[in-house]
Amino acid sequence: MTLVWVLIIAGAISLLVCVVRAVRQERRYPLVEQELLRILKDAKELPGRQLREELRAKGHHLSSVYFYWMMAQLEDKKFVASWYESREMDGKPLQVRWHMIREEGIAYLRLTE
Repeated sequence: MTLVWVLIIAGAISLLVCVVRAVRQERRYPLVEQELLRILKDAKELPGRQLREELRAKGHHLSSVYFYWMMAQLEDKKFVASWYESREMDGKPLQVRWHMIREEGIAYLRLTE
């Protein structure tokens, strides 16, 4: 019986940790979004890898999944435009995802500053 309670409590703690992490991500999302748009505004256009490196240099360590989810959200809002370009690296074809800020993204930045 004690083992059952230990497993239930461990599951509840694990669930609580996941909820706290999600809330933290949700709270900092607008700040990361604005920083990302500022970087794109200064650079005009960047490949996704370099954009993530710029964010990391500013203290925003995002997983690739979270980064591309956020980029999809920004595309849906028409704040950024994204496209693929084919490159060759070490004789192998490589698809590079590029991003640029749109006028709507610049207008959003003006409202938030």
